[in-house]
Amino acid sequence: RRALEDLEKTFGTDRAKWSWGEAHPALGEHRAFSALPIIGRYFNVGVASPGGPYTLNRGIIEFGTDKPFANRHAASLRAIYDLSDLDNSLFMQPTGQSGNPFSRYYRTFEKSWSEGKYIQIPTDPKVIEREAIGTWQLLPAQNKN
Repeated sequence: RRALEDLEKTFGTDRAKWSWGEAHPALGEHRAFSALPIIGRYFNVGVASPGGPYTLNRGIIEFGTDKPFANRHAASLRAIYDLSDLDNSLFMQPTGQSGNPFSRYYRTFEKSWSEGKYIQIPTDPKVIEREAIGTWQLLPAQNKN
C-alpha cells in the first residue's frame, strides 16, 4: 500500500497515464556541469528508456537516489557490423553528432536511441563526399623556427 501511495504521489492517481519511460529516463549527465542549476540543463541529456537490468536494452537503476528508477548505466554506443559489407553496418549513440551542447546536432540521436533505431555511416569516399554538408580540416601547428 505504501508503494502505491508513493507512486501516486510521484505520477498522479490516474494509473492509465503512468509511463515506465517517464519513470525510467536514460540520464546522460555531464560530469562537470550537471550539478550547476543554470547551465546543467544544456549539457545533460535525458530521454524515455525502456528495458532493465535483465534485458538486451539494458538500463541500470539506483535505489536511494532522487530518481530511483532512472537508467543510469546503458550502452552509449550500439553497433551492428556487417563484415561482408561495412556500408550495411548500423550504429547509434544516445546524444548527437556534436559534442557541443549549443549545437543543433548535440541531441540529434536522443529519440532514435531510445526507440532502438539505427543509422548507417558510409565508408565509401564517393558517398561521403556526395552526402557531406561540409568539411572541417584540422591542421597541425606550423613550427615557427
